Amino acid sequence: MSNTEKVERLRVLAEERHAAGRLDEAEQLCRRILELRRGDIWARYRIGVIYLQQGRAGEALEMLDPLVALAPA
Repeated sequence: MSNTEKVERLRVLAEERHAAGRLDEAEQLCRRILELRRGDIWARYRIGVIYLQQGRAGEALEMLDPLVALAPA
């Protein structure tokens, strides 16, 4: 299985866990994506959203702030 295929599979699993409210598991899957693809915007965004849902605003900002620079509008 290629790296791209692994990342896509992990995304599907992370989305499923997130939708089911299994935030810790979704975060871990997103972190695995970042291990495979360091600058993955989707994974950073998803972790930021998870942090917001967990009331971890400071950590969410750390994940989301760099993304704003990529798409300021």
